Amino acid sequence: MALKNAFDSDMTKHGFTLIELLVVIGIIALLLGILIPVLAAARTKARIVAVHAELYGISLALETYYIDNNETFPPARADCSTASIPHAYPLPSELIEGNYLDRGGRVARTELANTEDRFNKGYTYKYITPGPLKTFIGTSLGTQTMYMPSNYPHNQTKSELERYRDQKEAPATYAIFSVGPNHDPEKTSRAMFPVRDGFPLLKDFWYSPGKKSGILTRIRLRNGQYTGTFQGD
Repeated sequence: MALKNAFDSDMTKHGFTLIELLVVIGIIALLLGILIPVLAAARTKARIVAVHAELYGISLALETYYIDNNETFPPARADCSTASIPHAYPLPSELIEGNYLDRGGRVARTELANTEDRFNKGYTYKYITPGPLKTFIGTSLGTQTMYMPSNYPHNQTKSELERYRDQKEAPATYAIFSVGPNHDPEKTSRAMFPVRDGFPLLKDFWYSPGKKSGILTRIRLRNGQYTGTFQGD
């Protein structure tokens, strides 16, 4: 009997009451509530760093193409067909055909790079440059106009935008970009890119931690230098 009483006393002394269990559960829930957003932010940051690294690699491929092709960058591509619109402004198929980038899928007659936008599954990063604009079957779609201040990138004033249709005359030669975190899929079509408002060159469209959304960019300037969101890493 004495042994049983001692055992019962031990259980009473070391067991958890319902209130204590609820307190422990509450603490765990609180810690998870703190950790999950932190882990999500860290994951997003890691993806952003990876995107900037991939855009850097693509810019090297473009520079090699530029050297090999009489100091000219390949044209931009877009299309008006419903199936092709989400693929508007893909990385140049010339880079794939010339083995500057690995081959991925295909839209019409246009080869797509095997470089998926980490924030836009199923699509490549985007490329836009002033000059000839082609369709996905290689026919002319007119001229791609880009809008930027004459002293870009030092001037970011939207009211001072000027039109440029020649990559050799424009302050920015080309832009490569990711749609970035928390993008709206409806805005990834060509029709929804506000090029006339300075997209994708002006910082108003760029990602920042404060906005939690926006494009990730690497932009080549006429002098051969680069600007973009990578400078905030």
